[in-house]
Amino acid sequence: MMDIHLSTDIKRPPEAVFNLLADIAHYHKWLPPSRTYVETTDISDMPIKQGTTYVDKNTNGAMVGDVREYQPYTRIAFHQIGKNPNVEVTASYLLSPTPEGTHLERATTVEMTGFWRLLQPIAVRQIRAENARTLATLKAYLEGQSA
Repeated sequence: MMDIHLSTDIKRPPEAVFNLLADIAHYHKWLPPSRTYVETTDISDMPIKQGTTYVDKNTNGAMVGDVREYQPYTRIAFHQIGKNPNVEVTASYLLSPTPEGTHLERATTVEMTGFWRLLQPIAVRQIRAENARTLATLKAYLEGQSA
């Protein structure tokens, strides 16, 4: 198992940041497709809540996910399982108010099993890059809205 921790400060209130993260049906409005993430489909509940299920599509296939934690404006966590490769990912966001807006922390845990475990360092590099892209794009989008 490998952990990735990234954070950023966003000049928008926690409510705006949380609401954008929780609106998984509309990520396409602010997060362009990449090799690691293309779209979210098959969402069981809108608005989402703890227990909501969904499918994240990427260029290699799909990952089945569920919302593990849903605490408005402070914490949201997603758990996903992929079959090819055999990978389990948990991504959680912790939001803290600051005088200028929100401090956002993203913690991602990655675990690969079987033969795929040998590829875990490569996968973690790709996931780290995707996490950084997601945070930077989220920040730019939200701060652009306030301009």
